[in-house]
Amino acid sequence: MHKDDQQYMEAYDKLLECWLTLLENSSKFPDGFFKAHATQIFNLHLQCHLAAPDGLRNQREDGVTAEDDDDINEVEEDDRELFEDQLGSIGALGRAVPEHSLPLLSKILEDRVACLQSHLLKLQHHKTGVASTHNMDLDMKKLHRLYEDLHWLLLITGFILANESKGETPMIPPAIMKFSIAESSHVDVQKTLHALTSSVNITQPFLVDDKVDKVVRLTSVVLRLAEVERQASSDLAEVLSPQVGRSVVWCLRRWLLPYLLLHEKYYSEISLPINTAFGQDSQGGQWVVDRLLQKVLTNLIVWSSEHELAKDTIDLMVSIVDRKDKAIPATRSESYWLLAKLHSSKPSKLDALSLDVRACLMQALVMAGSCIADNTPERQRFENEILHPVQHSFQELLHGKDFSSVALEEDVKSQVAHLLSLLKGVIVGTQVNRASDLFNFCLPMLRDSVSLLRIYHNYSDIVEQVLEVFVEVAMHQLCFLTQAESMKMYEVSLALLQAYSEVNRGRISVEALAEEEQYRDLSLMMELLSSLFSRDMFVFLDDEDVNSAIESSDIVLHGLNIVVPLMNESLLKFPILCSEYFKLITFICELFPNKIALLAESLFNNFMASVEVGLTEYGSDVTKMCLDGLSTLASHCIDTELKDGALFRAMEHFTEVVFKVVLMQTFDMDLMSAASEALYTLICCHQAKYTKLVNVLLSSQSDPSICQRLAEAFSKLTPTAEPLQLVRKSKVQFLSRLETFLFNVRGFLCIK
Repeated sequence: MHKDDQQYMEAYDKLLECWLTLLENSSKFPDGFFKAHATQIFNLHLQCHLAAPDGLRNQREDGVTAEDDDDINEVEEDDRELFEDQLGSIGALGRAVPEHSLPLLSKILEDRVACLQSHLLKLQHHKTGVASTHNMDLDMKKLHRLYEDLHWLLLITGFILANESKGETPMIPPAIMKFSIAESSHVDVQKTLHALTSSVNITQPFLVDDKVDKVVRLTSVVLRLAEVERQASSDLAEVLSPQVGRSVVWCLRRWLLPYLLLHEKYYSEISLPINTAFGQDSQGGQWVVDRLLQKVLTNLIVWSSEHELAKDTIDLMVSIVDRKDKAIPATRSESYWLLAKLHSSKPSKLDALSLDVRACLMQALVMAGSCIADNTPERQRFENEILHPVQHSFQELLHGKDFSSVALEEDVKSQVAHLLSLLKGVIVGTQVNRASDLFNFCLPMLRDSVSLLRIYHNYSDIVEQVLEVFVEVAMHQLCFLTQAESMKMYEVSLALLQAYSEVNRGRISVEALAEEEQYRDLSLMMELLSSLFSRDMFVFLDDEDVNSAIESSDIVLHGLNIVVPLMNESLLKFPILCSEYFKLITFICELFPNKIALLAESLFNNFMASVEVGLTEYGSDVTKMCLDGLSTLASHCIDTELKDGALFRAMEHFTEVVFKVVLMQTFDMDLMSAASEALYTLICCHQAKYTKLVNVLLSSQSDPSICQRLAEAFSKLTPTAEPLQLVRKSKVQFLSRLETFLFNVRGFLCIK
């Protein structure tokens, strides 16, 4: 079915959902009951995405094929995202009949790859003057149709062979594993390995043999296509399809997550051919890693200016090295070290890569290199060729005697942005076992980054990069540092926040994007403060001196003192920033109420003013967070028998605020539980204030009957015979009484 047939798309998706529901309940039907139906649906879907004569793509009702949409390079939306649900359904249907879908896909892909090789050979001959040019236009049209066939075949293959595994251990789909196990009795493992390794010998035909495992055969075809692309890119890159290139590396990445160097312990049963080809210490494991890294290397050189393809390619590399058992084979590959050399060279064939791709490349290089054992030549090589060039470049540029005079030149700004992206890559690539080493490696550059923020405070892109670097340190390294190292991080973070505050306080800009830029900056700072704060909750090192130093909450509170004055009403209208800000405030209230009581007067006033505004101005989620925070602070006053001080007086003020919000204003009843607990806790903390508020309200009533109704309602809400206690039973009773109270009298209270 073509993507532009929107009239029937929704109905088609609904039908697929129905079939999936039936498949999920297939155990309630006779064995194999749905196989014929799954086969038919799979075949029809495949036909709808293949060009004639094998398929029906773009065919009109009169049987003529429309040529307008064959060029897939102009597609605005990514098919694998646009049709994700549909492809997921087809993948599940294909796995229901693997004995049909896997050989069929292999056969069609083998045919299309052979056709691609033939077309590329013709184009090569034309380029060298060997062939005539009279049919070149026709050949290019055929090539475009062929590319779209390959694109859809790769998407379908990826969704059949593997499932999305976000947040879970990637596993080979049970249906695929079960099928391969069932077939293994008549599979020749050596022929299967030969089919795998010969896939990159593109001058030889495909090894088509029933003794070859069907899963490995399909994987081999994708590897053959990747190799055809790789070899053709040196002379024929201009006729290759970036979209197909993206689909190839996406399919390989989706496949490798569950298959490459798989762990036997994750499976109750495992296929011998698959395990022999791709398992731990397998003959094919290192070979596949080498081939994938060769593909990564070529893609990043040839397609460096194609951002989406380069990004998909670097995502493939990150997935190759995301586990130690895969990272170690990667560091044995020559392609890894060639990438490292290109990455640190000046100039380099990778210079056209975008900053985010360069950061991800550094991340992948560091992830792999972090798994190299200490005191080995490879470890020294990793430090010399990957880490030290970054540090040297920082020192050479930022500490040069003329840096301040040339800092604002475009070329220098580009160098700074490039170095910050590399630093971010090092940080994001940090593995737990290297967190301390890499933090100390990055620390001098973090300090330099504070200076960069002062110099480039008028350049939002560099400011944002600096803030992102600090956020990544807090997220990827901080929890694994010693207390002494954490203190260094706190110090440099405070220096950063202070620098930002100094260069931005009172600043007025007429630029239309200025407010949005400040929103992004403050969002990153909120994220930084939250991550610093989390250090007290998630510490993974046993540090004997953990109690001898200040806590991260102290740093966060000081950070808030810097950030809060920069906040304003218009900035808090950005939902994400508003949510992050009040979430942080609530966490501090709940986990460290003792710190609030000790705040400096100006910060304390700012803090409490934020809570008061949050009660009414920014929606129910923020209101709930503020109510929860007040409950905790009032409880702290009661538990510590606090009878004086700024916090105690603030709770007296909030007793009146919450009293009016809950009882006398329009109020979201979905917040009843949080509001009840906050009001009850504040009443327990300031009983005299509550009594005064009730009396003032009663005395303000001009109608005696209403006054009488209110007096009776309040006497039932807080009976004098029952003591006010912060126990669960009392809180539950108060919630019930408050609901009754509001039902009976809130209407005329709000009207008044």
